[in-house]
Amino acid sequence: MTAIRFILALVTLVALLIFWNRFDPLSRGAAFSYLRTGGTHLDAGEYNDALAAYNKALEINPKLKSAYNQRGLVKHELGQYEKAIADFRQAIRIDSDYGHYYYNRARAFHELERYDDAIADLNIAIDLNPSDAAYYFNRSVAKWMLWNLEDATIDMETALVVAEANGDTEMIAQIKERLEMMEERLGN
Repeated sequence: MTAIRFILALVTLVALLIFWNRFDPLSRGAAFSYLRTGGTHLDAGEYNDALAAYNKALEINPKLKSAYNQRGLVKHELGQYEKAIADFRQAIRIDSDYGHYYYNRARAFHELERYDDAIADLNIAIDLNPSDAAYYFNRSVAKWMLWNLEDATIDMETALVVAEANGDTEMIAQIKERLEMMEERLGN
Protein backbone atom coordinates (compact mmCIF):
# COMPACT_ATOMS: atom_id res chain seq x y z
CA MET A 1 0.00 0.00 0.00
CA THR A 2 2.74 2.45 0.80
CA ALA A 3 4.29 1.96 -2.63
CA ILE A 4 0.96 2.84 -4.29
CA ARG A 5 0.60 5.93 -2.08
CA PHE A 6 4.14 6.95 -2.90
CA ILE A 7 3.52 6.56 -6.64
CA LEU A 8 0.24 8.51 -6.40
CA ALA A 9 1.98 11.27 -4.43
CA LEU A 10 4.79 11.36 -6.97
CA VAL A 11 2.37 11.52 -9.92
CA THR A 12 0.42 14.31 -8.17
CA LEU A 13 3.62 16.23 -7.51
CA VAL A 14 4.75 15.92 -11.13
CA ALA A 15 1.30 17.03 -12.34
CA LEU A 16 1.39 20.06 -10.02
CA LEU A 17 4.88 21.00 -11.18
CA ILE A 18 3.81 20.79 -14.82
CA PHE A 19 0.70 22.84 -14.09
CA TRP A 20 2.67 25.41 -12.09
CA ASN A 21 5.34 25.79 -14.78
CA ARG A 22 2.69 26.24 -17.45
CA PHE A 23 0.53 28.73 -15.59
CA ASP A 24 2.65 30.37 -12.94
CA PRO A 25 2.65 34.17 -12.90
CA LEU A 26 6.28 34.35 -14.01
CA SER A 27 5.57 32.32 -17.16
CA ARG A 28 2.48 34.40 -17.95
CA GLY A 29 4.52 37.54 -17.43
CA ALA A 30 7.26 36.25 -19.70
CA ALA A 31 4.74 35.35 -22.42
CA PHE A 32 3.26 38.84 -22.30
CA SER A 33 6.73 40.33 -22.33
CA TYR A 34 7.48 38.48 -25.56
CA LEU A 35 4.12 39.60 -26.90
CA ARG A 36 5.02 43.25 -26.23
CA THR A 37 8.48 42.76 -27.74
CA GLY A 38 6.87 41.24 -30.84
CA GLY A 39 4.60 44.27 -31.12
CA THR A 40 7.57 46.62 -30.99
CA HIS A 41 9.31 44.66 -33.75
CA LEU A 42 6.12 44.48 -35.82
CA ASP A 43 5.63 48.24 -35.58
CA ALA A 44 9.25 48.75 -36.68
CA GLY A 45 8.82 46.40 -39.66
CA GLU A 46 11.27 43.90 -38.15
CA TYR A 47 9.19 40.90 -39.11
CA ASN A 48 11.66 38.10 -38.40
CA ASP A 49 12.30 39.44 -34.90
CA ALA A 50 8.55 39.83 -34.37
CA LEU A 51 7.98 36.22 -35.46
CA ALA A 52 10.66 35.00 -33.06
CA ALA A 53 9.09 36.91 -30.16
CA TYR A 54 5.57 35.64 -30.92
CA ASN A 55 6.86 32.09 -31.30
CA LYS A 56 8.52 32.36 -27.89
CA ALA A 57 5.32 33.75 -26.34
CA LEU A 58 3.36 30.81 -27.76
CA GLU A 59 5.99 28.35 -26.58
CA ILE A 60 5.42 29.62 -23.05
CA ASN A 61 1.65 29.94 -23.37
CA PRO A 62 0.10 28.11 -26.33
CA LYS A 63 -3.33 29.55 -25.49
CA LEU A 64 -2.27 33.18 -25.91
CA LYS A 65 -4.79 34.18 -28.58
CA SER A 66 -3.33 37.63 -29.16
CA ALA A 67 0.06 36.07 -29.99
CA TYR A 68 -1.56 33.94 -32.70
CA ASN A 69 -3.33 37.01 -34.05
CA GLN A 70 -0.18 39.13 -34.03
CA ARG A 71 1.90 36.37 -35.59
CA GLY A 72 -0.79 36.08 -38.25
CA LEU A 73 -0.43 39.81 -38.96
CA VAL A 74 3.32 39.37 -39.41
CA LYS A 75 2.79 36.46 -41.80
CA HIS A 76 0.24 38.56 -43.68
CA GLU A 77 2.81 41.33 -44.06
CA LEU A 78 5.28 38.75 -45.37
CA GLY A 79 2.76 37.54 -47.95
CA GLN A 80 2.38 34.17 -46.21
CA TYR A 81 -1.40 34.29 -46.41
CA GLU A 82 -2.17 30.60 -45.82
CA LYS A 83 0.06 30.60 -42.74
CA ALA A 84 -1.58 33.81 -41.56
CA ILE A 85 -5.01 32.20 -41.97
CA ALA A 86 -3.86 29.25 -39.85
CA ASP A 87 -2.79 31.61 -37.05
CA PHE A 88 -6.02 33.61 -37.22
CA ARG A 89 -7.95 30.33 -37.17
CA GLN A 90 -6.13 29.33 -33.99
CA ALA A 91 -6.92 32.69 -32.35
CA ILE A 92 -10.58 32.16 -33.28
CA ARG A 93 -10.55 28.64 -31.81
CA ILE A 94 -9.41 30.13 -28.51
CA ASP A 95 -11.78 33.13 -28.61
CA SER A 96 -14.55 33.05 -31.21
CA ASP A 97 -16.20 36.21 -29.88
CA TYR A 98 -13.61 38.75 -31.04
CA GLY A 99 -14.53 40.22 -34.41
CA HIS A 100 -11.10 41.47 -35.32
CA TYR A 101 -9.71 37.94 -35.60
CA TYR A 102 -12.32 37.25 -38.30
CA TYR A 103 -11.52 40.59 -39.94
CA ASN A 104 -7.82 39.78 -40.09
CA ARG A 105 -8.50 36.35 -41.54
CA ALA A 106 -10.86 37.93 -44.09
CA ARG A 107 -8.06 40.23 -45.22
CA ALA A 108 -5.84 37.20 -45.85
CA PHE A 109 -8.67 35.45 -47.72
CA HIS A 110 -9.04 38.59 -49.82
CA GLU A 111 -5.36 38.51 -50.78
CA LEU A 112 -5.87 34.93 -51.98
CA GLU A 113 -8.95 36.06 -53.95
CA ARG A 114 -11.13 33.86 -51.76
CA TYR A 115 -13.82 36.52 -51.62
CA ASP A 116 -16.67 34.26 -50.46
CA ASP A 117 -14.57 33.19 -47.47
CA ALA A 118 -13.69 36.82 -46.77
CA ILE A 119 -17.37 37.80 -46.87
CA ALA A 120 -18.30 34.94 -44.54
CA ASP A 121 -15.71 36.08 -41.98
CA LEU A 122 -16.73 39.71 -42.32
CA ASN A 123 -20.36 38.74 -41.73
CA ILE A 124 -19.31 37.21 -38.42
CA ALA A 125 -17.14 40.22 -37.55
CA ILE A 126 -20.08 42.55 -38.22
CA ASP A 127 -22.41 40.39 -36.12
CA LEU A 128 -19.91 40.60 -33.26
CA ASN A 129 -19.16 44.31 -33.65
CA PRO A 130 -21.46 46.24 -36.00
CA SER A 131 -19.80 49.55 -35.12
CA ASP A 132 -16.54 49.00 -37.04
CA ALA A 133 -16.68 50.71 -40.42
CA ALA A 134 -13.66 48.78 -41.71
CA TYR A 135 -15.67 45.56 -41.60
CA TYR A 136 -18.36 46.97 -43.93
CA PHE A 137 -15.73 48.62 -46.12
CA ASN A 138 -13.84 45.39 -46.66
CA ARG A 139 -17.00 43.36 -47.18
CA SER A 140 -18.02 45.91 -49.80
CA VAL A 141 -14.71 45.48 -51.61
CA ALA A 142 -15.05 41.68 -51.56
CA LYS A 143 -18.61 41.89 -52.91
CA TRP A 144 -17.43 44.31 -55.60
CA MET A 145 -14.80 41.79 -56.67
CA LEU A 146 -17.58 39.20 -57.06
CA TRP A 147 -19.60 41.66 -59.16
CA ASN A 148 -22.26 41.94 -56.49
CA LEU A 149 -22.32 45.66 -57.16
CA GLU A 150 -25.61 46.59 -55.51
CA ASP A 151 -24.72 44.94 -52.20
CA ALA A 152 -21.20 46.34 -52.44
CA THR A 153 -22.63 49.84 -52.72
CA ILE A 154 -25.00 49.28 -49.79
CA ASP A 155 -22.11 48.05 -47.63
CA MET A 156 -19.96 51.03 -48.57
CA GLU A 157 -22.80 53.42 -47.73
CA THR A 158 -23.25 51.62 -44.39
CA ALA A 159 -19.52 51.94 -43.77
CA LEU A 160 -19.86 55.69 -44.29
CA VAL A 161 -22.73 55.95 -41.78
CA VAL A 162 -20.77 53.93 -39.20
CA ALA A 163 -17.57 55.93 -39.76
CA GLU A 164 -19.48 59.20 -39.40
CA ALA A 165 -21.08 57.93 -36.17
CA ASN A 166 -17.60 57.08 -34.89
CA GLY A 167 -16.13 60.41 -36.02
CA ASP A 168 -13.41 58.59 -37.96
CA THR A 169 -12.40 61.31 -40.43
CA GLU A 170 -9.66 59.25 -42.07
CA MET A 171 -12.05 56.38 -42.76
CA ILE A 172 -14.76 58.79 -43.94
CA ALA A 173 -12.38 60.22 -46.56
CA GLN A 174 -11.36 56.73 -47.71
CA ILE A 175 -14.99 55.63 -48.00
CA LYS A 176 -16.06 58.74 -49.91
CA GLU A 177 -13.21 58.22 -52.35
CA ARG A 178 -14.25 54.59 -52.86
CA LEU A 179 -17.93 55.57 -53.30
CA GLU A 180 -16.96 58.07 -55.99
CA MET A 181 -14.96 55.40 -57.81
CA MET A 182 -17.89 52.98 -57.54
CA GLU A 183 -20.32 55.55 -58.92
CA GLU A 184 -17.99 56.33 -61.83
CA ARG A 185 -17.67 52.68 -62.74
CA LEU A 186 -21.41 52.17 -62.47
CA GLY A 187 -22.01 55.25 -64.62
CA ASN A 188 -24.13 57.08 -62.02
